[in-house]
Amino acid sequence: MEKTAVRNAEAPQARAGETYTIKGGSQVIWGTSPTSELGTVIAHDVDHDAKYEVVENNMGAVTGIVIYDTETQVKLTIIAKSGSTEPEIGTTLTAGGVSGVVLKAATRAANKQLTKYEVTAHKWSNLSLT
Repeated sequence: MEKTAVRNAEAPQARAGETYTIKGGSQVIWGTSPTSELGTVIAHDVDHDAKYEVVENNMGAVTGIVIYDTETQVKLTIIAKSGSTEPEIGTTLTAGGVSGVVLKAATRAANKQLTKYEVTAHKWSNLSLT
């Protein structure tokens, strides 16, 4: 009986050290300057959270809630050119139509010409940004 080899027809996987190109993506605008672009957004998460207090009866059972504020948290992962600086804490970030205050900015990776930032901005419905 003759045996035949079966080969996987999938394309070969990329190897470490090869050059990759990122195409497309969204642009981020910092503060109020519409011409200031930091880089390409490769991840964009938006979380919505309610700030509330529970209402209890005399037995301690929850009979309702009072929502007194809402918080929107925008998390971005950004690929920027080397030599750029991460946004400062307290600056305003506008992304996807949401403007918030930057409360976390971290450099997560750097490799030759690219730097990766993770930035988190918060917006509360009762807070006016100036």
